[in-house]
Amino acid sequence: MPIISLPTEIDMYYEINGQGPPLLLIMGTAADHTTWASQVEAYKSDFTVITYDARGTGQSTSPPDPR
Repeated sequence: MPIISLPTEIDMYYEINGQGPPLLLIMGTAADHTTWASQVEAYKSDFTVITYDARGTGQSTSPPDPR
C-alpha cells in the first residue's frame, strides 16, 4: 500500500499502474481511487496511470483537528 506522508500531517494513499507517459486521474468529491478502476485497466498499457485518495477519503487520512 503506497503512502506518502505530507508536511501537513496527512498520509496520502496512491497507486501507480502501467508504463508510458504519466496520466494523473483526479476524482471528484467523496470518491476514492477505486472510482477509476475501469479507466486504469483501459489506459495502463499505454500510460503510467496515477490515482490517489484525496485527504479524508479512502485510505488517506484527514488533517488533525486544529482545536
